[in-house]
Amino acid sequence: MHPLKRLLWPLLLTAICALAFAARCWNLTDVFVAGRIYFVDADCYSRMTRAALIADGHGLVIRHHDFENFPHGTMPHTTAPLDWLIVAGKKITDLALRIVDRQGTSLLRDQTLDLAGALVSPLLGVLTCGWLGWWARRDCGPDTPSGAVCAWAAPLLFAVSPVLVHGTSLGRPDHQSLVVLLLAVALGAEWRISALLGKDEAPRPVSYGPNVAPLLLRWSIAAAVSWAAALWVSLYEPLVLLVVALVCWWVGNRWRFAARECRVGWSVFAGTLLVAVMIDGWRVVWPDPSARAAFAAWQTTIGELRHLDLRAPTLLQWLGALAVLSPFLLGLAARTDRRMAAVLALLLLLLGLTLWQLRWGYFLALVFAMSLPRQLGVVEQCLAAARNAAARRKGGLKAPGSAVAAGGKIAWFGAAVFLLTLWPVAKAWDAMLYPDRLAAKGREERSAEGVKLREVATRMRAAETGAFLAPWWLSPAIAYWSRQPGVAGSSHQALAGTMETARFYLTPDAATAETIARRLGVRWIVTDGADEDGVSRLVKAYGPLLGGAVPDSPWGVAMHERGHPRERASADDFRDASPELKAKLLALAERVELDELGSAAFTCVFTNQFFKLFRVKDAEPAMTP
Repeated sequence: MHPLKRLLWPLLLTAICALAFAARCWNLTDVFVAGRIYFVDADCYSRMTRAALIADGHGLVIRHHDFENFPHGTMPHTTAPLDWLIVAGKKITDLALRIVDRQGTSLLRDQTLDLAGALVSPLLGVLTCGWLGWWARRDCGPDTPSGAVCAWAAPLLFAVSPVLVHGTSLGRPDHQSLVVLLLAVALGAEWRISALLGKDEAPRPVSYGPNVAPLLLRWSIAAAVSWAAALWVSLYEPLVLLVVALVCWWVGNRWRFAARECRVGWSVFAGTLLVAVMIDGWRVVWPDPSARAAFAAWQTTIGELRHLDLRAPTLLQWLGALAVLSPFLLGLAARTDRRMAAVLALLLLLLGLTLWQLRWGYFLALVFAMSLPRQLGVVEQCLAAARNAAARRKGGLKAPGSAVAAGGKIAWFGAAVFLLTLWPVAKAWDAMLYPDRLAAKGREERSAEGVKLREVATRMRAAETGAFLAPWWLSPAIAYWSRQPGVAGSSHQALAGTMETARFYLTPDAATAETIARRLGVRWIVTDGADEDGVSRLVKAYGPLLGGAVPDSPWGVAMHERGHPRERASADDFRDASPELKAKLLALAERVELDELGSAAFTCVFTNQFFKLFRVKDAEPAMTP
């Protein structure tokens, strides 16, 4: 092979990986705002608080969250691997800045943890893209008539699919990015194991040729480590996919369980899981009936837990127009490669799960991308068959068994057809990069809200230490910036605290709100205003949690509308007054504030364009238990 041709594939894969990184940084201006780093959603701030605790020396493993569901905290399902990656990224970033910024003038010097958290998912996405290219090259190269021409389709779709970009985007240090990488390795390894087992014609499942056995051993170990690591990171999607893989093996080829090399893999799998349990412990706790009832209402407010609407163009924007023909193409491929029947079944299962919960879209797109080279191989074979039929009609093929193989111009024509099927994906990117006026205004407002919320957290941190009560979608960010615990949280483990905040904000009277605040022992209250439609976000978000029972004048809304910071009168202000006059003036100041807010228990100490911060006054001695 000519040296330039040998370099063509590495250069192409490098370019696709560069495209993948650039695509994941499309929201750069939303993450880097006014010299500070902001994250995409609330869960990211919870992850960053865990990483900050490790970086500050609170231990290598965080088994309990004190920063949410105050005062009880939570035992999270979140595990250590991604925390360690972020902290390791911070150390690398610190070292790099010491080299390139010797004067210490960079704004990033005190944000290296934030920078590591912002970059961890795009880097994991690039690793996944590179892996898919390496794997697809080896899976498609010698086995398909078109060679490796269509191998690039898998990493390309991964690089540009909006749902996969979202799961691994800049400023989103969430576990999905690591799970996607690990499952890509695990599924790719299972794919290669099936190819190796399918080539063995020996009657005993433990007898392999000298070339097959070492490969089978290596792929078995790779599958074992990646499956176990994925289960360590999350016991939800990886567990479901592992069960599906085991069922496929049990139905299709039970040699996977009996082969000597595969038994080594199972031992490695069990050992890796044992290490994970020893490090992080077993954290699966079945929720009580009240928590399950609250979860049913809470999940309707979470975007990733909503249903996929097939009437919308979302699915085609994730996968491309070729998804419409995929069942037919994989069905044709299954006639000569039985593995494609399992892939088709897995895709249909993932489609059903995505219709139920949008969060399964990451894995639907991943498996679809991995199947693309085989689907394009079928397209190219169909094109070759059509060309053969046309040649026979013209008398170009004289011999009965002669045919034109799929490849060359036909393969590149199939590649061009695939690129055309990415038109819905391109339209989705056009809407993301060039939003309309309303969408652009929404993005600008979200960025401004992040800056203003950070002002509130900074004010809390500078004043005094104490727990806070804030809307659940704001609590993780406030906890991260203020280093103070919050009642609510964005995880389902913090639902008890989230329900407490719902009762506080939507109670009809100040007395009940004061009782809740005293019982929880919070020092700070944060309120949120109305959205672009003029409707309170507190009512919109918390109404469903309480079954839609919203009073005419919820306390949280009234608190936000009436509260205004004002100078507090003190005894020193009336130093020269008589004791009777001093008491009367102080009582008058208290009365003015009570009339203004409607409660003597709360004082508005800070306000900005979006949020207001209240301090909970100390209880009178007689009221203290």
